[in-house]
Amino acid sequence: MNTPLRTITSLFAVALAMVAAALPVKAADENVRVARVIKVKQAQYKSIGQTQWRTLSVGDKISPGGWIRTSADGSVDLRLGESPVTAPTRLGVSSPASATLYSAQENSDNLVHVFGSTLVGIEKLVEMNTGIDRVTETELNLKQGKILGNVKKLSAASKYEVKLPTGVAGIRGSTYVMSSDGTITMITGSAVVTMLIPVPGGNGATVTQTFTINAGETFNPNVVVLAVQNAAAAAAAAGNTPDQIVAAAQDALTRLAALPKDAVGSPETTTPPDQELIAEQQALDLSRDASAPSTTVLAPNQTVVYVSPK
Repeated sequence: MNTPLRTITSLFAVALAMVAAALPVKAADENVRVARVIKVKQAQYKSIGQTQWRTLSVGDKISPGGWIRTSADGSVDLRLGESPVTAPTRLGVSSPASATLYSAQENSDNLVHVFGSTLVGIEKLVEMNTGIDRVTETELNLKQGKILGNVKKLSAASKYEVKLPTGVAGIRGSTYVMSSDGTITMITGSAVVTMLIPVPGGNGATVTQTFTINAGETFNPNVVVLAVQNAAAAAAAAGNTPDQIVAAAQDALTRLAALPKDAVGSPETTTPPDQELIAEQQALDLSRDASAPSTTVLAPNQTVVYVSPK
């Protein structure tokens, strides 16, 4: 007689568990972070919802949704993932007496160097403490120009992505140089790039393919785009339908991704030693700048020194 009741109770418990699993999870300790400027030259920023560009200064914090643009000779070094409100710790008073020495928050956040003539957005910076691990989600949007990044070792659940006009790149604990056209050089670590390419003659359709770039390799997106265009042109010349043209372009991409690294026609090739050396030096300079004190002059004889975390 009790069996139906136990069955109903069990089913009710299972239903509750299923509903709970389906609900969107936003942990109480999920924190939105910001990017802090640690070095800047001839650059501007625009906050979310704003139309006016403002001059960027050392110490400025850029929240998700903000954009940065640099002049041809400009540059910006950013530390990603800081607290929106960081109360500096007073260490002492320097000379003159009106100047005060502070220490910034100690952390091991990711670093990004923004080169000249670049437009990049900070789309997402989130940190979650699961109780087992520190999970972070970073999303940048590289519309124009070039960036260099030092990415710390990420937990398995963490994500670091850079959106590009031609697709998206997922970065693991790495040092990389990336251009908005999709050219990527991996100095350390690896990246997974998903290309999204319009097909000429495909009635607005696109084809997609994923490529993996490892340390010491450079990805050339022009090879991928050209393969799509050539396959589409050949299919169109043969009198194929738009759907057949798209299928031919996708097949060309699949075969391209299967080529061995450094094979003729492969988009993934070994980085030339000179380029790799330059990239390594730039990454070293970025790390050095991030650990060096930065000074902001407030007024004559009034200087506040912030010691960046190492």
